[in-house]
Amino acid sequence: MADNSKLELVVEVDINKANASIKSVNTGLSGMEQAASKAAHGASAGIDGMIASMVKGAAAGNLIAESINKALEWEKEWTIEAANHAAHTDKMGMSMVALAKAHGVTEEAAEKSAEAVRKVGFSTEDAIHAVDRLMIADMSLSKAEGLAKVAKDAAAIENITPGEALEKLLMSIESGASRGLRTMGIFVDLNNEVDRQEKLTGKTLGENEILQLRYTAVMRGRKDSRRRLRGREARRRRARPWPAK
Repeated sequence: MADNSKLELVVEVDINKANASIKSVNTGLSGMEQAASKAAHGASAGIDGMIASMVKGAAAGNLIAESINKALEWEKEWTIEAANHAAHTDKMGMSMVALAKAHGVTEEAAEKSAEAVRKVGFSTEDAIHAVDRLMIADMSLSKAEGLAKVAKDAAAIENITPGEALEKLLMSIESGASRGLRTMGIFVDLNNEVDRQEKLTGKTLGENEILQLRYTAVMRGRKDSRRRLRGREARRRRARPWPAK
């Protein structure tokens, strides 16, 4: 006889449906885990990228700062050097004017001669120095431009600066020494020029006459040298064999 005082709960489970439900839950949990992993990885990559960008930015900033500092240092040095050069040039210009007055040359004439020499291809300092040397030697400033042109050609032959070549020319004209002229392609004997002229005139030449004679000899010697060079080049071209047809 059944006991009616007990209540029994009977649970029926469908195995297939239960397994499907459990798999669904597991899939959902796995998806959540993967999403969380991707999010964590993305966050990590983002942080790493941010840190790398910060490092690169800092490095770039340091390079830019260093470049700016170097540029400022170079500009400072250039400005100081330019200022010193300008001051030196101005000082040379003032000295030239003072020297001109001492030799009875007008300031305008001295500056005009210096500008003519500069236009030949000389630096401002070398041009001023050339005018100073001419005045010290008591030579006319009208010779400045001609001597500058000869000096420029001679400098190319001896591979020296135009200023150095002009100094050698002036020293030769003042002293009569011709050896230094040969290395510049000018073949004249300045002392023989003076001796020949004194014999022709039957009188001793004065200092200014000697300087003028030497100057003329140098200018003539340079023309002769250029003429010889042109003739040599023409002979070389004529001797060159014609290309076969």
